[in-house]
Amino acid sequence: MPLNIPKPVYELPNAGRHMATLVDVYDEEKDGMKGKYHVFTFAWELGTKRKNGEPFWIRASYGPSRSPKSNLVKMLTGWMERTLTSEEFDTFNVEDLVGKAAEVVVVHKESASGIWANISTVLAFPADRTAPKPSGEYRRKVANDPNLESPAWVTDRD
Repeated sequence: MPLNIPKPVYELPNAGRHMATLVDVYDEEKDGMKGKYHVFTFAWELGTKRKNGEPFWIRASYGPSRSPKSNLVKMLTGWMERTLTSEEFDTFNVEDLVGKAAEVVVVHKESASGIWANISTVLAFPADRTAPKPSGEYRRKVANDPNLESPAWVTDRD
């Protein structure tokens, strides 16, 4: 007997380029096939709004690697429009990026649990544009704080 479980339907931001502001970055422990591992999760608030006027939030996770081939380094290089030196990496604090604007490219990807909006690319914010102001509605996720609840868009993903 087939399981006819409907996939959840979420309002997605349009695929394409969006002005965005980084509203959170946190170290997250995950369970994988080879055991536990860590990722840096970056949460963005897009400059576009949902039909009900609420902001779109979207996140992207990156493994903590300094390799030039890693997705984290590629993302930071695209956003900063330069490669961090080894000395800069030694003192780099991702928390300093919170509140900074960027241009993000959103793509839609289908999974077993539905269609999701993902960030494929992070680019430097155009100098001739005005950065979007965050709504202030996003609650920052603080690692290991049992009193804070993650937003549904963080917990509902597969």
